Amino acid sequence: MAALADGETMPKPRLVKQIQDVNDRVVMAYDVEVARKVDLNPEYRDAVVKGMVAVVSGDNGTGRRAGIKHAQVAGKTGTAQWKLAEDQNLAWFTGFLPANNPVYAFAVLYEGAPGETVSGGAKSAPMVSEVFNNVFEKASPDDPLVLAMQDIPVAVEVDEGDTEASEGGSGRNSNSEAQTYVEPPPTQETESRGVRGFFRRLFRRD
Repeated sequence: MAALADGETMPKPRLVKQIQDVNDRVVMAYDVEVARKVDLNPEYRDAVVKGMVAVVSGDNGTGRRAGIKHAQVAGKTGTAQWKLAEDQNLAWFTGFLPANNPVYAFAVLYEGAPGETVSGGAKSAPMVSEVFNNVFEKASPDDPLVLAMQDIPVAVEVDEGDTEASEGGSGRNSNSEAQTYVEPPPTQETESRGVRGFFRRLFRRD
């Protein structure tokens, strides 16, 4: 998901981002390392991201319970058979946010009990909204993660039913709450607010 969010590189996973002393001063920080280049075709990537936004913000999205008011989430639900003899399955929800200028990538895996009916939208997606609502609502105003989110559009309202309505269908009106991903024009400012710019600000490195 981090590679899809970035579009150009796959970052190297790291468990320790930085080391702080008892006064919360950063005494050692690690730069973001690239595991490998991916160089996704922007046209194909945008199509995938728009579909992932619809999973959360669309009328029939299976991951609507992952939505938060602070940022637009791009996500994908999933389920998998795990222990067939015990009728035990897994459910997950994975994605990134904000959809149009990603800062966070995530994956939530839910282990169902034997015989339990599970789905990514019902079990895993609510954990995403709970975690990120806490991140945004409990962080201080000067938190680097909050600062990295400033001036990023949350969503753009769309009417998914325009075409259907014009053909006599039951399309939705312009007051729809459904939202879709819109790629902003690339600027130096938006580039600086991406993952790489975020870590530069976090560690104050140019």
